[in-house]
Amino acid sequence: MTKEISYELKIRGIKQTKDVDQKLSYDEFKSMVDNYAKAPTATLPQHKFMPRFGHGDVLTKDVHKNYSVVNPKAIIDDISPEMDCYPFGF
Repeated sequence: MTKEISYELKIRGIKQTKDVDQKLSYDEFKSMVDNYAKAPTATLPQHKFMPRFGHGDVLTKDVHKNYSVVNPKAIIDDISPEMDCYPFGF
């Protein structure tokens, strides 16, 4: 039995595929959170399904989504070395 830790990312609006897992690993996601003040983004490949009702078929289109780390519940003080987090209205 190994004591290896594995992580599984679940991101709203992003379909987890092999390509997404290669581009956005846990370590990459962690570095994006650590560098929140620099607003890093990751471009992730996605497949968009478009039904054509008149023809009775479905088209698949490759699109790219830009993912960035967002914190809508607080203000992050990126000037302090601890990156303190304050609620809105503080």
